[in-house]
Amino acid sequence: MPMDIEWKFSPNCDRTEVTFLEIGLYSLFRRHIESGVFSNKELAEALKVPPYNISRLAAQGEKDGWLVKDKKGCYKLSKSAQQQGSDGDVFFK
Repeated sequence: MPMDIEWKFSPNCDRTEVTFLEIGLYSLFRRHIESGVFSNKELAEALKVPPYNISRLAAQGEKDGWLVKDKKGCYKLSKSAQQQGSDGDVFFK
């Protein structure tokens, strides 16, 4: 599967600087969780992958400690992950 690319355009005097970052499926999965997409089906549709891939990504997220699965089967950020952004910045207070 090809990597997604995040583009950044920054004005700099009389020109624009363009930078990009390749983003893997695992990072996109976490970003969707952080933005409020919680169900396996919705995540699979958003990421255009089969639901079993979401289960594998979720298992890795649980192992890494930033993801938990609730009683309804929805994925949520763990309490420790809610205190830190994906770059380590605090965004939940």
